[in-house]
Amino acid sequence: MRESRIDIPTIEQEYTSIFNKYSDALCFYLYKRFGDYEKSQDIVQETFIKLWNNRHNISYKTVKGYLFVVAKNTFINSIKSSNIRNHHKNYIATQALSSVESPEYIMEEKEFLYTLKTAIAALPEKQRVVFMMNRFEDKTYKQVAKVLEVSVKTVEKRMQSALIALADSTGKNLKQYRA
Repeated sequence: MRESRIDIPTIEQEYTSIFNKYSDALCFYLYKRFGDYEKSQDIVQETFIKLWNNRHNISYKTVKGYLFVVAKNTFINSIKSSNIRNHHKNYIATQALSSVESPEYIMEEKEFLYTLKTAIAALPEKQRVVFMMNRFEDKTYKQVAKVLEVSVKTVEKRMQSALIALADSTGKNLKQYRA
């Protein structure tokens, strides 16, 4: 008499199955939300690497939600870091052009920028994200609300709190400041 044998898929087979099932949907979701297809593909790859690295902590039942949350957060973080790099490049270029300014002015400006960067880094994450998207990426409150999936009122509150905290930390009113 032959015993019936049940083939249990290996972790690699399950991972491949999950990748085949969700990678296109994730890529479409990111492209639809952020409008950059190549970046969406890169983020999907990063998301699946994170899934692989955390495979022992994720259940099959929650994998879809995990993938979409990780993909969205990874995309937002990559946008933030890209904008910060661009801002610093622009700042350095501006500094090179403005070398005719007095040494006192340059020193005061460097001190202020250091204080400002420190104050921005000290903001709670939600306030910092709203502040950076609005001030460094020139997004409207409505655009920020859409990306973060919150109400415009929530964005307004977070921005107000961020500006108050930054004014307290720097001693300056930053309402008119734009990167």
